[in-house]
Amino acid sequence: QRDLLISDLNKLVGVQTTTNTNGSVNVFFGHGQPLVVGGTASSLAAVPSSADPSRLAVGIVNAAGTQELPESVLSGGALTGILQYRAESLDKAANALGQIAASVALTLNAQHALGQNLLGQISGDSGFVADFFKLGTPRVVANTNNPTGAATVTAAFSAPTYNDGQFSTNLTASDYRLNYDGSTLQLTRLSDNVSWSASSVAALNTSIAGEGFSLGASGSFVAGSSYLIQPTRDAAQNISVNELVSADVRQIAVAAPALASAGTSNVGTASISSGSVAPGYTAPTTASPVTLTYSSSSGGFSGFSSYPVTVNVDGVETSYASGTVPYTSGATISFAGISFTVTGSPSDGDTFTVARNVNGVSDNRNALLMAQMQTGKTMAGGTASFSTVYAQMVSDAGNQGSEAETVLAARQTMLKQAETARNSVSGVNLDEEAVHLIEYQQAYQAAARMLQIASQLFDSILAIG
Repeated sequence: QRDLLISDLNKLVGVQTTTNTNGSVNVFFGHGQPLVVGGTASSLAAVPSSADPSRLAVGIVNAAGTQELPESVLSGGALTGILQYRAESLDKAANALGQIAASVALTLNAQHALGQNLLGQISGDSGFVADFFKLGTPRVVANTNNPTGAATVTAAFSAPTYNDGQFSTNLTASDYRLNYDGSTLQLTRLSDNVSWSASSVAALNTSIAGEGFSLGASGSFVAGSSYLIQPTRDAAQNISVNELVSADVRQIAVAAPALASAGTSNVGTASISSGSVAPGYTAPTTASPVTLTYSSSSGGFSGFSSYPVTVNVDGVETSYASGTVPYTSGATISFAGISFTVTGSPSDGDTFTVARNVNGVSDNRNALLMAQMQTGKTMAGGTASFSTVYAQMVSDAGNQGSEAETVLAARQTMLKQAETARNSVSGVNLDEEAVHLIEYQQAYQAAARMLQIASQLFDSILAIG
């Protein structure tokens, strides 16, 4: 019965045993932690984790109280398997899914804010709704063992990076831990143990600018403080469509806020694209559009006023402070955050106007840019798309499942071999026990026959007498 109980316990958590001289057994688990030693027994219990009270950890309960055990201490058994599954599969999947959700919300919101809605409103106008999605903030959990009076730490997502007409985030699918030793703050990325150190939160934020989030703190840090930072853990369950947008679809910024057009009296063959805007653009007012005039004598456009102009020809950019800007067919011209392309052959005196869009009707330029984000390089610093990161997440989960099945088959073979070896020494063989039972039965019957014969002999002697 004792060996059976130890075997059942071993199914839950890997244990080792030693035998005392009096035949009693000591039971240890993990890396030699005592569970039963002589007449003293401890027990295991589920306790809230000090690093994250919303998660359960394993604690050992003895005469000294309850002590939380690191997950790395446990080995073997179903309990260890469950904890490893949570840490290596569920947590990683939640972080990866949150990474995608946060990136979708941040990049799409950034592009949406560059548009114009059907009410004619643009960024800066009263009533304009910039965010299409609502997204919570990164999760920060203070360790329950932090000293009294320790600072309160917060985190916020960084604004997406804009490059070559595309927004992207730098978020990873990792958790982070912030520690303070009395003089230095150290932030560690738990997925690969890369760390950054600084003397203040502001300096630390400069160092982690490429991680996609920033930290804030109120109060003073106390030596021995520790904080768990999970930028993407809850993002997938917290993302939602902005209720102001869902209540009035006219708030969706489908159009672009600026519109470039050719003059109606132009005689040349040049045409101009409708144009696009970048973060920080300055939209022309309705009353004061920017009118560009082509001069055949100078071979360029004038009318940019005091705006600095950038001309991109086949990827080569040239900046102009003021004056006439040389014209090259197909070149992209940018000023005040507004870009457009002129192609063809303009005639002397031809004009092109860049003005504020009136009401966004029959204009889907910003919607097209948002749609392009589906396959654009919007994640991992502009190196991966939403679908790429999602496919990688699914692939990782599949690989872990396949690996688990392979390990399970190997372990089942090892278990069968171990059980066979054990049973050969201390197990019960039913066939052998049946033979012994027959032997005992025959011995009992023989002894009974002997008693019967002795009784008959005694009776016969008495009859003779």
